[in-house]
Amino acid sequence: SRMLMEAGMMVLRPYKIKLLDRITTVVEDGDMLKGNVWSISDVFLLQEMANDELVRCLHKLFVPDNPFQQSRHEQWLLAPVSTIPVKLDDAVKHWFLHNGSRQAEPLVLSFRHTPMAYVALQPVVDPLAEAIVAAVRKSTLELAIANHHGPEFEWALPDFMLDQKHLVADIHDLQERGKCVLYISAAASPAFYASDLGVGVFDGQDAMPPWGADIITRQGMKDVLLCINAIAQARKAALQSVELARIEAFSGLIMALRGLDELSIARIRAAANAATLLAMCNGVRLVRA
Repeated sequence: SRMLMEAGMMVLRPYKIKLLDRITTVVEDGDMLKGNVWSISDVFLLQEMANDELVRCLHKLFVPDNPFQQSRHEQWLLAPVSTIPVKLDDAVKHWFLHNGSRQAEPLVLSFRHTPMAYVALQPVVDPLAEAIVAAVRKSTLELAIANHHGPEFEWALPDFMLDQKHLVADIHDLQERGKCVLYISAAASPAFYASDLGVGVFDGQDAMPPWGADIITRQGMKDVLLCINAIAQARKAALQSVELARIEAFSGLIMALRGLDELSIARIRAAANAATLLAMCNGVRLVRA
């Protein structure tokens, strides 16, 4: 907990840090992994159009952080298909299925009310979100995403999805099956109290801190990545501490076989204290690594 506080995080319940090495399942709020910025994945031309003109029009009309509103420039219009009287034929639907994101409504580019091209979109995923998912996989943890829908999270390949409406009950169900649950979210939620360990994501901006979490970050997703990596280090420290305890017990047994005089007892105590000190130093080394 001291190392996390040195990194600028707020550790509200230090005793829960002891559970880091037992975490088996990471449940992440879907809003943390959902891309809020969009990019154009492909364009399906309906009319003959020069590439430079197409690029110029899309550059003027496309708004990456809010593409699902009508955007006009001179006599050009870029708008979601559902907002204008255009019917998609089967060929175009097949094209969107293979070139666009299933959760993104296709756009249509039109000139003087004549459709010129269909535009497929895909979300731009935060590189830190990708790094967090990779760290979860590297630590051989289960990944669950809590959200109402799922197609936008296919890139993360979650082990399962959880519904936000029943999240507390789902977390309790996981715990009854022997899972130790880490919950990550930027919003205050009863799920923090239900989970074994909760990390609240806060970056110091205008939003309220996610009170209820056991750990509140200072640098947003960057600190979440640090916490996920700490799980692997905590596991390693726990396993190595067990091995040191075994060595200490074996050494004590060998010494005891020679007789329990004062010198032997002193040696056994010295071995036990040395093993304990070594385990503590090893834990600090792994945390700082």
